[in-house]
Amino acid sequence: MTNEIITWAVVIVSGYLLGSIPSAYLMGRLVKGIDMREVGDGHIAGSYAIRRLGFANGIIVGFIDCSKGALAVILALLLNTPLIVVLLAGVAAVAGHNWSIFLGFMGGQGFSPVTGVLVSLMWWPFLIALVIVAPLYFLTRRSTLASGIVFCILPLILWAEHMLRILPVLSYAPNIPPELIVFPLFLAIPWLLKQPVGHRREQRRV
Repeated sequence: MTNEIITWAVVIVSGYLLGSIPSAYLMGRLVKGIDMREVGDGHIAGSYAIRRLGFANGIIVGFIDCSKGALAVILALLLNTPLIVVLLAGVAAVAGHNWSIFLGFMGGQGFSPVTGVLVSLMWWPFLIALVIVAPLYFLTRRSTLASGIVFCILPLILWAEHMLRILPVLSYAPNIPPELIVFPLFLAIPWLLKQPVGHRREQRRV
């Protein structure tokens, strides 16, 4: 049992360290020799990398950030850890991205690693949520609102699948654990804490 607990702890810490890899910061240094924390509003994320480093470099940063969340989950799954550990590893990856140990606990807003985590665990429901929210985003251009709605409707989609078997191709059908149904709401917490409204201003806002 002790070995299992150590493994679980290593998996969760590894998720945080993976998330902490500052891809946008490193790309800024490598491509233009700039510190992304000191340019513009100080955001360290793929969307801002597109504006400051160019489209191709920004896409690479976004892909890496998504991969951080996915790899944290995949590592936990490969080691056959309990579902709760898998979920905690995903949350840890998002927390690492938002509060990177390598950048003095600065970071991005977290939706890219969130995407990696959700695609790894529930790609069909996540895709459906994106399709539902896409018209709202294109009408309003408010990414924060669209992201928040994705977090809210994902549990409803998972619950509907659990009750009605709408998506029989899901890898975890026919039974979806309750903790997986509510997981998107918990995953939203580190994302929500980094939104401009409701959190304290930092000297260099991330």
